[in-house]
Amino acid sequence: MADHGEKQNSTYDVIVIGAGPAGAEASLAAAGRGARTLCLTISLDTAGFPPANPILADGFDDPRHTLLAEIESLGGTLPLLLKAEGVSGGAGDGVLLADRRRLGLSYKQALETGDNLEFRQALVTSIRPQGDGWSVATALAEEFHCRSIVLAAGTFCEGKVSAGGAIRPGGRLGEIAAAALPRSLRGLGLEMTRVDAATSPRLPAALSVSVPGSNSARFPADGIQLHEVYGHGLEITGPAASQLSQLRSRLRRNDAWISRPSFSVSHLCLAAGQVDHDLRSAAYGGLFAAGRFAGGCNYVEAAALGIVAGANAAATAAPAGKSLISCPKIVSILCSRVATRRQRPVTIRIEGEGC
Repeated sequence: MADHGEKQNSTYDVIVIGAGPAGAEASLAAAGRGARTLCLTISLDTAGFPPANPILADGFDDPRHTLLAEIESLGGTLPLLLKAEGVSGGAGDGVLLADRRRLGLSYKQALETGDNLEFRQALVTSIRPQGDGWSVATALAEEFHCRSIVLAAGTFCEGKVSAGGAIRPGGRLGEIAAAALPRSLRGLGLEMTRVDAATSPRLPAALSVSVPGSNSARFPADGIQLHEVYGHGLEITGPAASQLSQLRSRLRRNDAWISRPSFSVSHLCLAAGQVDHDLRSAAYGGLFAAGRFAGGCNYVEAAALGIVAGANAAATAAPAGKSLISCPKIVSILCSRVATRRQRPVTIRIEGEGC
């Protein structure tokens, strides 16, 4: 490019950091509302990929069904992807499952082909206010500029993976952590808190199992390509040998075995009290948070937070200034967990069910 006198563009309306379900929805929402958007992710290969739980809703009374309807009403992407052949399925009792690999590839394709949207691999090391916008730096000494930022860093901020009794840096199993970005965020005065995200073990699909004495545990298919089942309801920890021993004891099956042991990720996210119900920072008008980084705890929540943050980041970046979107149902379901200005957790009841 330099030989031809060309210069790579570095200025955007919105930059989204992270490309999980939250970052993907935020990017597509911002771009769909006319904002020139850049989505940066540590790995293009795992963009959009939900690495842990294939369960998107766990029964007819699960509030995530309401969230999916709200996402669809706002023009979100996740409900459309779940309607594609082979991406999702159910057990007839309101349980909604996703083929994680197909869902991830569908999100990745949407990011790669979206209008007004550029999609690049980069490890973001710092963000800082600059004029009426932001400067975003990466580990490759790149610098980008924008009016609004959406932080959707998932489990990567100072991530530590605990697997098989060992702890090592990692954003997810087998992926690097982001160490410099949280230092930059602290430098802006943002308060961070450490939380854990745990997974259950994977079992071979050929193993037909049930947990004695438990009617709630299910073993949903984990994707046709993976040919595994997710040990939902099996909470086992420790070294692999110990996990196998616990599994066989709980299942009362000496022939049971684990294809992939359970693991957990300890990571940083925003502490409560720092973003409003539109997911905008109380301290910085052009800074938004979404997904796990904002306190969401599953992929449907992540997508709901992502579309709100992305749409409002686009509205803030618009030259004439547009009104921020109001999503009362999303807020009412999620405000007990996300890092809003509400100082104390609240319990909201939707159709008679606490959430």
